[in-house]
Amino acid sequence: MLDMEVWGHPEMRKLGVVSALLILCFGNLFATAKREPLNLTIIYSNSTNSALEACRCPGNPLGGLAKRAYLVKKFKTENPYTLLLDSGDMFSPYKNPVKDSVCFDAMNEMGYDCIAIGDQDFVEGFDFFSYISEKANFPFVCANLKRKGKLLGRPYFIKEIGRIKVGILGLVHKDCFIFSKKEIKEELEIEPPDSIISLLLPELESQCDILILLSHLGYEKEIEFAQKFPQFSIIVGGHTQKLLLEPKSVGSTLIVEAGRNGERLGKLDITIRGGKIIDYKNEIIPLTPELNEDEEVAKIVERYTNYEKERRKSPTKSKIKKGKPVEIMIFTAKDCEHCSEILYNFLPTLNTRYRLSIVNCSIDDPKNYRKLIELEEKFNDKDNEIPVIFIGDRVLGGEIEIKRDLERIIRSEKRRLAIDPEVVYFYEAGCRGCDRAVYMLNALKSDYPLTVKSYDIGTKEGKELLEAFGLAYDLPPEKRLIAPSIFIGKRCFVDKEIDYRRLCKNIEEVMSGKEEIDWNLIERKKQHAAESILQRFESFGIFGVLGAGLIDGVNPCAFATIVFFISYLAFLGRKGKELLGVGFLFAFAVFITYFAVGLGVYNFLKFLTEMKFLSKIIFIATGALAFVFAAMSIGDYFKAKKGKLNEMRLQLPKLLKKQIHSSIRKTTRYKTFLVGAFVAGILVSVLELACTGQVYLPTIIFVSGVPSLKAKAVSYLFLYNLMFIAPLVGVLILTYLGANTLDISKFTEKSVPKIKLLLAILFFALGISLLLIGLG
Repeated sequence: MLDMEVWGHPEMRKLGVVSALLILCFGNLFATAKREPLNLTIIYSNSTNSALEACRCPGNPLGGLAKRAYLVKKFKTENPYTLLLDSGDMFSPYKNPVKDSVCFDAMNEMGYDCIAIGDQDFVEGFDFFSYISEKANFPFVCANLKRKGKLLGRPYFIKEIGRIKVGILGLVHKDCFIFSKKEIKEELEIEPPDSIISLLLPELESQCDILILLSHLGYEKEIEFAQKFPQFSIIVGGHTQKLLLEPKSVGSTLIVEAGRNGERLGKLDITIRGGKIIDYKNEIIPLTPELNEDEEVAKIVERYTNYEKERRKSPTKSKIKKGKPVEIMIFTAKDCEHCSEILYNFLPTLNTRYRLSIVNCSIDDPKNYRKLIELEEKFNDKDNEIPVIFIGDRVLGGEIEIKRDLERIIRSEKRRLAIDPEVVYFYEAGCRGCDRAVYMLNALKSDYPLTVKSYDIGTKEGKELLEAFGLAYDLPPEKRLIAPSIFIGKRCFVDKEIDYRRLCKNIEEVMSGKEEIDWNLIERKKQHAAESILQRFESFGIFGVLGAGLIDGVNPCAFATIVFFISYLAFLGRKGKELLGVGFLFAFAVFITYFAVGLGVYNFLKFLTEMKFLSKIIFIATGALAFVFAAMSIGDYFKAKKGKLNEMRLQLPKLLKKQIHSSIRKTTRYKTFLVGAFVAGILVSVLELACTGQVYLPTIIFVSGVPSLKAKAVSYLFLYNLMFIAPLVGVLILTYLGANTLDISKFTEKSVPKIKLLLAILFFALGISLLLIGLG
C-alpha cells in the first residue's frame, strides 16, 4: 500500500492528476473512435457447384475460380477492412471427388474468412467433409446441423475488423436435403433454425457490434427470418441460387445472393456507425472472359484440366467403369497423412477412371485392427506399413507401394470382370424430347463407357426394329413406336420415363453382370415386326372406319341439318309412311352422294400415291391437319361445356347453313316431293362437305395408305357412309314413332361436348396413323 506521506507529497499529487487526465482523455478518444463510421467490404459467393472454369454459354461465358481469386485479392488490397464469405454448396450435386478436391483447394487458397455448410457439401460423404474441414484455413459454420450429436461446424465465428467485432452465424434448413442420398439424411440431425437463433442471439449480441447470417435456408425463408430476427444486419443467402442485382431490404436487414455456378461475385460496401449500417453500395460482378486470373488458383484449377485431358486420351478408356466394381478394402489411421493422401486423393482419382467399391476400415477401432491382423495372416503378408489395401489376392502396404502397383492390379481385375454396357436409343427428327434425351446420353457417356446405338424411327428399318424391341420386351401397344425410347439391359424407358438417375441405376446393373440386351431374341422378333405393325393398323382399320362414319354422322353440323329436315317435313304436314318415305329417300341421296364423292377422291389419291414422294407429302400434311382439327375439337369441347355452341370453330358457316335450309325448303315443296327429297339430299350433301369432310377426307387417305385396306377400299367406304346416315335413319324412326324433334334437338345440344371429345380422339388417332404411314 502506498505510504500516505509519499502520496501527500506535492509532486506525487501532480502526477496523479496528470494520470487521471490522461486516462480520461484516452477514454474519450476510444469512445469517439467507436462512434466514427467504418467502411467495411463484404465479398460474397454461393452455390459454386464445383464450377472450376467459365460456363460454355454461347456468346456470354461467365465464371472461373481463378478470376474470382483475382477480384478477391484486388478488393482486399483496396480496403483492408474486408470479409470474404460463402453461403455453401461448394461442391457439385453429383459425385466427382477429384473435381471437388480441386474446388476446395482453390477456395482454400483465396483466404475465405468463413463458409456455411450446404447440402451438396456432403456429396462425397462425411469422411471427405471431415478431411477438408481439417485442411481448411477457414471455419465452416452451421449452428443447427449435427451428426451423432456433434455439430459438423462451428455455430458461429467472430472476427474483429478495425474497431468493430462482426459475428457470423450459419444455418441450414432440413428441406434443402430433399434430394440428398438416404444414408446422408439418416445420419444428420437438423434442429429448427428459429429455436437455435433464439438461443444464440443474446450470446452473440453481447460480444459483437454487427451480425451477419450465412444462410442455407432458401430465399423465401430468409425473408421470413429477416422479419423475425431484425438483429441481423446482413443475410448472405444460399441454396436457391437466386441472383439479386440489388439487395432485398427487409426492415433494417439486407439480403444478398450472387446467382449460381460461380458465374458472378458479390461485393457489398457498407458504412457502419454505432452498430448500424448507415450507407451501402452493392455490386454483382460477372466473371467475364476479359478479366485477369490469379496465377496460384489458375495452377490449382489446371490440375483438374490436365487430369481430364489424360483421362480422355488414356488407352484404358474403353475399360473405364466396365463390369462389376473392383472391391478394395483399405485400412487407415485417423492422423496418418499417407492414409489421407491415398483415401481422399489417390483412390478418388482412380474411381473416376475405374468402377471401384471401396470399404474404409479405421484401425482406431480395435475391431478393425484385429480384422487387419486376421487378413494379413490369411494372405501371409504381415507387418505392412499403413495404409494397407486388400484387392483380389494381393496385399499392398504403404503409400509408395500402393501408388506404384494399385492401378496395374485394378486393370487386371477389370479385364476379368468387364461387361460392356449397351444402350439402344430410338429417336425421331424434330422431336424435342429426343433432343433432350441426346444431351442426357452425352452426360452418361462422360460417366460410363457406353456403347450407344441410335435408330431413327422415321425410317422403315428403325420403325421395324423398335417394334421388334416392343415385342421382345412385351410392351403394351400404347408404348410401342414412340420416340424417344431407350433400352438398357432388360429395361425399357419411353418418353417421360426417361430419367437420368433411373438410367444410371440400370447402367450399373448391366455393368454388374445382371442384365444384357438379348439380340438373338430381338432378331427373331424382327421377322414379325412388320406384320405386327400392320395388324395394329388393320385392327384400327375396320373399327376406325366404322367409328369415324358414326361420329361424322352425329357431329353437330350434320345432325343440325337432320333435325331441320325432319322438322320442316313435319311443318309441311308430312306424317306417317309419307314422312318415312321422304326421309329414307333423302338419306339414300346423302348416302349415294357421299359414296360417289369418296370413290372419286379415293381413285384420285390412288393415282397420286403412285408417286412416292408426293404421297408422303399428302399423308404427312393430312396427318398434321388431323392434329389441328383435334386441337380445334378440344377447344370446341370446352366451349360446348359452357353452352357457347355458336362460338365453336368446327361447324358450318352461317352462309352455308342458310343455303342448306333454303335448298330443303325449295326442293321439298315440289309436287313430286319424293324427287324433291332426293334432290335435297344431293344438294345438302355437297354443301355439308365443308364440315363433314374434315373427318371423311383423312379417313379416305388413311384407307388408301394401308396395303391390306386398299383391297377392301370400296367396302370400307360403303360401311363408312352406312354409319354416316345411321343417325339420320334413327331420327326418322324416332319421329315416326312419335318423338318430338324439339326434344331430339335439345338432347343433341346436351350431347355436343361428348361428340366433340370423341371427334378429338378420332382426329388424334387418324393423325398418328397418317404420320406413321407417311414417314414409313
